[in-house]
Amino acid sequence: MVRFFIGITHYDFIKKVMNLMMDQLQENAFKRFHLNIVIMWVMFMIAIFFYGGLIFLWEKKIFLLPPIEGIKEDMKNTFVISFAFLSVIQLLAGAFLERTLSAAEKIVKNIKSNPQMNSIARSLAGAFTINMVFRETIAVYGLGMYMMFHSIDVFYCFSVPALLLILMRYPSFNSWKEKAELVLRHMPDARLL
Repeated sequence: MVRFFIGITHYDFIKKVMNLMMDQLQENAFKRFHLNIVIMWVMFMIAIFFYGGLIFLWEKKIFLLPPIEGIKEDMKNTFVISFAFLSVIQLLAGAFLERTLSAAEKIVKNIKSNPQMNSIARSLAGAFTINMVFRETIAVYGLGMYMMFHSIDVFYCFSVPALLLILMRYPSFNSWKEKAELVLRHMPDARLL
């Protein structure tokens, strides 16, 4: 077989170029997928502002909020403390679930169980979404307590921390790429998307 001056056959050279091109195409597709996740992250933040808009409309009496019977004003502190405690537990559970579900070993196990449906990006996105839902639900608690007690302060006590918690958990492309590379080390034939 004829060899080039650097010791690579023509076939090997073409194969390496094709692999480099495929890697670049996969990385570009992974970047586009990541952009969708960033858009979803922004939508979680917008939802909290939407709740604030609802409260603005109720405060200005543009839309009337129906009264909720059977809940006394003196129960307000009990509800606030209970839901604050639940919010802390929920925050910890969401972070734990994301860390557990986005671990390389767990992703490899998921891909092996159903290789046609599972991919690295889908596994990372699922874990991230669960964490964001847990964080955004804290603002929903504030909205629900506003509906019960008509107290805008209670809404702010829950929605501002929820917004800050969502802002703190930006889906970094570099961390996703590192996790994907770690999974590919464990399972080189895993699908990225």
